[in-house]
Amino acid sequence: MRIRTRRLVAGLSLLAATVVTAGCAGEQEGTPSPAPGNGERPGSSTAAPPGGDSGYDIGKLNGTWKGTYLCPEGPGGLTVEIDEYNGEFASATVSLATADGGPEITPGSHRSDAFLSDDGTILFASIRWIEQAEGTGMIDFGITEVAGDAMMGYVLGEAGQRGCTDVVLNRQ
Repeated sequence: MRIRTRRLVAGLSLLAATVVTAGCAGEQEGTPSPAPGNGERPGSSTAAPPGGDSGYDIGKLNGTWKGTYLCPEGPGGLTVEIDEYNGEFASATVSLATADGGPEITPGSHRSDAFLSDDGTILFASIRWIEQAEGTGMIDFGITEVAGDAMMGYVLGEAGQRGCTDVVLNRQ
């Protein structure tokens, strides 16, 4: 299942999200999401893969990361707990919550697989809910920059198509 999911996400990573509508809340399937095929965040011309041509060592990202993702109605809280990397992918628990200055979000969490795409982006693809957040979908995202104890990237899939954009996480 995980290998099939990884292949599906890798295949879909060649497609760019083109539909942008208002809003970030709403049900979202646990299927992997399309990512920009050129390593760039939608609407950006300067994003670079975190590890360049050689890729990035996902094994160095183990631990807890906390931050936000930005949507048109305000920021959402995001905590990512990355488990040990097995050489192919790392499992992660992604928790959603209300962020300072953001809309009320029902807390919830889901499992994701993190892996390095062909263009060097670290993709977090949702797998299944652990505790479903009512009125909120799972968040898939790509990390394009890792600098010390900070990771930055963009939101993918349905949430990205609804106008949610930047992801910023700091190691805890």
